Amino acid sequence: LCPDCDRPLERIQEESWFFKLSAFEQPLLDFYEAHPDFIQPETRRNEVISFVKGGLKDLSISRSTFDWGVPFPFDEKHVAYVWVDALINYLSAVGYGAEGAEAAETLAYRWPAQCHVVGKDIIRFHCVIWPAMLMAAGMPITHTVFGHGFLLTKGEKMSKSKGNGLMPADLVRVFGVDAYRYYFMSDVTHGADSPISWGRMRQVYNADLANSWGNLVSRTLNMSMKYFDGCAPARPANFDEPSPLRDACDGVFERYAACMETMDYSGATAEVLKIVSA
Repeated sequence: LCPDCDRPLERIQEESWFFKLSAFEQPLLDFYEAHPDFIQPETRRNEVISFVKGGLKDLSISRSTFDWGVPFPFDEKHVAYVWVDALINYLSAVGYGAEGAEAAETLAYRWPAQCHVVGKDIIRFHCVIWPAMLMAAGMPITHTVFGHGFLLTKGEKMSKSKGNGLMPADLVRVFGVDAYRYYFMSDVTHGADSPISWGRMRQVYNADLANSWGNLVSRTLNMSMKYFDGCAPARPANFDEPSPLRDACDGVFERYAACMETMDYSGATAEVLKIVSA
């Protein structure tokens, strides 16, 4: 049975063209070693390296039992199979294969991509098959592929068939766009599976945005109106002296930027909340 959908396996046989993926086993391992930041996070990198070291088999890239799809130029009885033509879209969408100076300029500007964000279940396609295809074509490879985890509801991956999904539009109607973004930045660990729920979203909204941030803004504006006619007060003479609030702010821009560079969004929001708490 299929481990994902639980349907019974059906064996079929047809003629197929293959991509010689086995020839790229060592070139891929050499590339991973020379570019340690290519696959992130580290757990995904270890998974891919272990998979490639286990040996690569040549890859079926065509189908001959149906005719819908992109026909092979050297054998029109065959059409390209999904992962090959899908992956090439990353290049063709930014000018690869098109004629003219404008297409060449667009391709040079947009490829290679700096960071490609994909789901963890398709990491092998983007970190094994795709770079091997690019090597075969003599094209530069994406700088970084980041494999993110699943959003889980009641401990399970969201599924249309199970009907256990949370619709973004529904969440935005209740919490608003900014609070929606804040929740997924602060409470979801990018790169790992993360449980989400209506209850947890309300908890984060009330604790961080209402009671912490909202309370701070309310008090600050009220005191500004009450004591300074709604204007920011003049900088005090002892402004440069150490203070708990000053200590909390010291270096925050650099720490925030470092978190964002590594897609540690929860770490970035935590840096902001330190100031709010102070």
